[in-house]
Amino acid sequence: MTRKTIFEIERRTDLVSDFRGTIADLESTSVTTKALGTLNMRQLLNNCIKTWPYRQGANNLDSYASTHGFNMFDTDTEPNILYNYELILNLLHWAPTYDANRADIFSFNDNPTINEECTRCIENIKYNLEMVNMRVREDRTKDLPKYIISKRDAQVDAVIESAPELSETLLSYLDFRNRDDEKAKKAVLKAIADYLEQKRKDKCYKGTEYNSLCENLFAVFNNASIRHENSQQWKLRKPMRIKLYDQTFKAAVHLLQKEDIDSFNDMVMELKKSN
Repeated sequence: MTRKTIFEIERRTDLVSDFRGTIADLESTSVTTKALGTLNMRQLLNNCIKTWPYRQGANNLDSYASTHGFNMFDTDTEPNILYNYELILNLLHWAPTYDANRADIFSFNDNPTINEECTRCIENIKYNLEMVNMRVREDRTKDLPKYIISKRDAQVDAVIESAPELSETLLSYLDFRNRDDEKAKKAVLKAIADYLEQKRKDKCYKGTEYNSLCENLFAVFNNASIRHENSQQWKLRKPMRIKLYDQTFKAAVHLLQKEDIDSFNDMVMELKKSN
């Protein structure tokens, strides 16, 4: 039997051990200040959070984590690890800017080295996240970008290409923080309902195989406390509502692919006719 090369061996994925590896990497990578002192990357991030615009009063990593309900560098739960990764990613993007704004003995000798090390760490973290079906998206709604971790979904990615105006809305549903957040899920589904309402009025689905799906979606939108809050809404316990919202999101994503599916069917039909 032919031996597999190192490039063909399947990588073992373990979020906990990968995160521990990230911590070890941050602690073993050092940079030198103009005062000839050394800081490892973990210490660098602990310093640069003091000027990070989104710090919300925090003056170190632990104070930020404690006020946001997670533990710094703990591996006790998957959400805790993802919160850590998200904070670390944002600070790795901020660190070169932080250094560029300094002109004292505590700034660093070789700024390109800071850029290179931060970029290397960012790419390693992105790879680790991709191995557990997560992605890092860049939110540019503010002057300084935010880097947000969300679940990867091929169908959603496809819809974003054909409906870019819904990109942030769809991706926010996949944000790991919103996994059990009923309010966030409802907000996304309401935005999707508003988007689909015009297509429904234009009878885009009337007389097609998508019509029953469209009508079922609007039954949920209008009766499952998404667009309305009144006594006529379906009486559902929270676990059932969450399950229904998740299924509704998947069904809506499928409906949003109608134009791409129709285009594909037309293309195949033409090929069948000409061959």
